[in-house]
Amino acid sequence: MSKEEKLVEKLLKKFTQNRRPNRDDFFASKFFSLLQDPFGVWCNFHAPYEAKVIERNLYENLRVKKDAQNKINWIKTNIPDAKEIFEESILLNFKTTLHKMALGETAMLSPMLLNLKGEMYGKAGALVKENSDKSVFGNFHYKVVIFKTANSLKDHYSLQATLLTKIIADIQGYKPDSFKIILKDREYDIEYSKWEERLEKELNKWKKIKAGEYQPEPKKPPKAALPPWKEYANKFVYDTNNLVLIPSLSLEDRENLKEKGFTDIKKLATASIKKVSEIMEEPQARNAIKNAKAYKLNLPIIRDASKFPLERKKRNLYFDFEAAETFNSENPTSFIYLIGLWDNEKNKFVKFLAENEKDEEKIFLKFIKYVKDHKNTTLYHWTSYEVDKMYKLISKYPKLKDLKNIINSCVDLKVAVAKSFYVPAPSFSLKAVAPAFGFHWEQKDCGAMDSMVHYLNWQKSKDKALINKVLTYNKDDCVAMKFIDEYLKNFIENS
Repeated sequence: MSKEEKLVEKLLKKFTQNRRPNRDDFFASKFFSLLQDPFGVWCNFHAPYEAKVIERNLYENLRVKKDAQNKINWIKTNIPDAKEIFEESILLNFKTTLHKMALGETAMLSPMLLNLKGEMYGKAGALVKENSDKSVFGNFHYKVVIFKTANSLKDHYSLQATLLTKIIADIQGYKPDSFKIILKDREYDIEYSKWEERLEKELNKWKKIKAGEYQPEPKKPPKAALPPWKEYANKFVYDTNNLVLIPSLSLEDRENLKEKGFTDIKKLATASIKKVSEIMEEPQARNAIKNAKAYKLNLPIIRDASKFPLERKKRNLYFDFEAAETFNSENPTSFIYLIGLWDNEKNKFVKFLAENEKDEEKIFLKFIKYVKDHKNTTLYHWTSYEVDKMYKLISKYPKLKDLKNIINSCVDLKVAVAKSFYVPAPSFSLKAVAPAFGFHWEQKDCGAMDSMVHYLNWQKSKDKALINKVLTYNKDDCVAMKFIDEYLKNFIENS
């Protein structure tokens, strides 16, 4: 056995502890979940296994492919002689990684790094050889590089790379001063020391979650946690009458209410304004109690009857945009590929669909022509997204100057509802308010990001089934607005 082989066997035994990684070991890419979905992390250890519901994430799968392309592009330019490690087994990959380091390879791609004694492991985008300091492998050491298809640096990227650097430091007996993060059009060389303390803090949080010493708060439904725990978390929130269901309450408000004994919605619904006003200022106190009572009644409560129903015009259109990312690493852009609207007077769904990015201006010209008589038309939308986009498109395409007339005829239905009602919903998002009144989307497996992926795939295949899923999703968004509008109009009239 050669000197290099002996070293590999020694390191393999030391850092694998003669076992494979399991759920008690922290995987470096899980920092996203730990930061964005800590309740989902808690579920991994403490929720019933059978409550898991696996969901496809088409957008995430596409993004991962683009991460891989980003890696390929950078490597071609910077380390063209780097070798990919293709071992599917984690342990075999790690052994191959150690072997390549022992031989002093210039760089390796997709290396697995383990320190199971420290209960941590992960896969780097690349390890790159540096000759500035010694390691157990010789007069050189290795530095971590990770690749992300993003426009901006995020905390979980830096934490992931910091943990991988910590592991490589243990393995090679030398801690690199920095690591690299390669984004779409920029690269960062980040000092390890700037993230070392934060790393320990987040790992300790994970250990407390795993041990059951800390239960993070769920998020608001309909996404109280990420898949596979989304359905379980949504049910958990409602079953426990969790205070996250009250839209107006901050985390600090919820903690203060719990300290004073108002631990759930039922208790808050029966509280006096005087008592709650001692915990938080008006009008937050009154709003919180009214929201809680709306849940108790399972009905909206009128907040300001003068704001609703809205004035009707000759024509009433409920419209919604869908946007797509080009994923072009050289010139990444986004564009509106679909304008959908429900024409209330004609009782039908109307669509303006772009074949590609070049058709964006064309579909808006058709939209303007369809609206035509803007003075006698009200266009309802949900949130300011559509109006904000139209302002930008006017600057982008001079021919779309008539969009200003459409903007002047727009009504943000979300704002109107929020001013007029307390609703039994955790937020005023369309996906929260419509189901609170009994509306449900036709497709359970197609959200906004899924629609975008279906559209991008349709561009290549022209598969009608794909574009029909997109159109159905958009139509349901438009119909959901109409449903809410009519439901609340009837509620006011019958109150």
